[in-house]
Amino acid sequence: MTQDHSEPRTRPSETKRLQRRAAKQEGRARRAEMMLDIQAKQEARHEQLENLAARLETRVARLEARLSRLETALAPQHPSPAEAPR
Repeated sequence: MTQDHSEPRTRPSETKRLQRRAAKQEGRARRAEMMLDIQAKQEARHEQLENLAARLETRVARLEARLSRLETALAPQHPSPAEAPR
């Protein structure tokens, strides 16, 4: 008589339960990875938008300064008689 040294057999219902548990864990891990990926993309997008806003603010400030210089340069040096106070 030979002895069977293979792994002990599990019942079919136990095997299915273990498979379901493993599948659920894989699903949880996959969802967690997706959530982390989405979060990383959102953070990167937020950073891009902040950088764009900063560049636009700088550009607006420069344009306002330029406009102010042009207005000063184009302003009449002496008020015309129509604009003179009475």
